[in-house]
Amino acid sequence: KQARWVVAAGATTAADEKARVPLAGDSGKLLDNMLAAVGMGRERDVYVTNLIKCRPTTPNGGERAPTPQEAAACRPYLEREV
Repeated sequence: KQARWVVAAGATTAADEKARVPLAGDSGKLLDNMLAAVGMGRERDVYVTNLIKCRPTTPNGGERAPTPQEAAACRPYLEREV
């Protein structure tokens, strides 16, 4: 796929997993509105991915920020995507 822009978000969220797309939910709506404001859209101009390919969770299943080690482990996947 050819894209004019690449948007790399943080870690995957529960909303992303449910929708099966990166940046779903409110953050995805904000991104879509921002892209529309400059005449672009995910479907035709922008490749959207996550920096962290898994969803880091707390022991009780809540979302948390990824550790530096988790980010480093995902870096090769991101490099291949780009």
